[in-house]
Amino acid sequence: NTDIDSLLKSADYLADRGIYTVRMGQVVEKPLRTSNPKIIDYATFHRTDFGDVYLVAKCSFFLGCTSGIITVAQIFNVPIAWTNLIPLWHLPLGNRDIFIPKTLVRTEDSQQIRFPEIMESGMYEWYESSWYEEAGISVVENSSDEILELTKEMLGRLYGLWDSCSGDEEIQNQ
Repeated sequence: NTDIDSLLKSADYLADRGIYTVRMGQVVEKPLRTSNPKIIDYATFHRTDFGDVYLVAKCSFFLGCTSGIITVAQIFNVPIAWTNLIPLWHLPLGNRDIFIPKTLVRTEDSQQIRFPEIMESGMYEWYESSWYEEAGISVVENSSDEILELTKEMLGRLYGLWDSCSGDEEIQNQ
């Protein structure tokens, strides 16, 4: 699960640019804490099965985690900015999708576990939180600032305004 509050900075960023954001979800822990009229808490106040499919199918892009509704975006080929991606075998399928994974940290030395080790060790398949706990690994959610940067990148890519830093594309291809 992802704390909905970590997405509010991104929602505000989009709203400031005239883009409406719609909070999705069938079962939610808490309502959104915002008074911004361009940020709609559809999940808490307006949700319907039809609306779930229609809204996701018609959106410019989907910003979210590995919850079930993200598959609707995949079905309709809606670009996805995946946050808090875990396990990594959920890797995005679309050629316009981008993602940031949750950070894995060894509790014994507070060292972040690097991507190659995650892949080589098989941790990319771990979907039970108890497996991480038993291995002495903390799972850290993306910060609101990291999610905001992901949002900015997605928006830039969609509107042809994204400039990759030197070497970014090569690293992505690897």
